[in-house]
Amino acid sequence: MSPHEIEVGKTYHNGKKGPRSYSARKVLMLNVKGPWGIVDGVRFLQVKGPYSGEETVIQLKSFARWAKGLVTD
Repeated sequence: MSPHEIEVGKTYHNGKKGPRSYSARKVLMLNVKGPWGIVDGVRFLQVKGPYSGEETVIQLKSFARWAKGLVTD
């Protein structure tokens, strides 16, 4: 996905199938200052997959590269 398509409040998935591979993340905030010192982070909540229930910050371009689609249900 393009970084411009990522929106707060929406949940994205990684496009993989199966309980061990599927992952979904809900975007909580954009323009977060990450540990790398640049204000281009995405704070998200892991809702499915490994680390479910944890909040993390990664760079927007990394999140966009990971995201394969929007969770619609």
